[in-house]
Amino acid sequence: MKYPTVFHLISEISKNSGISCVLIGGFAVNYYKVTRQTADVDLLITKNDFEKIKDALKKEGFKEDYTQDIFTRLKGGGKYLMDIDFMFVNNDTLAKIIKNGKK
Repeated sequence: MKYPTVFHLISEISKNSGISCVLIGGFAVNYYKVTRQTADVDLLITKNDFEKIKDALKKEGFKEDYTQDIFTRLKGGGKYLMDIDFMFVNNDTLAKIIKNGKK
């Protein structure tokens, strides 16, 4: 296994591509000690930045499952390759959320 978790994979691909994304959904809520079970990873990203990393994710085994104008789901295929939901926002919205977010 090249990466211990899907989070390590996303971190590495994001860093190598020079893009930013924000963890949202169940895993983000868990950070605040509010327990919520989840079976996927939810990320906020611009559609343009998603296009920059899509091929790298596919090379790691993800498959595009469902796409709309504001959303794409990539299917993983197991515990390591958890499904990833990408929610698309514009650059200004993402910048505001990153500015006020926690690392």
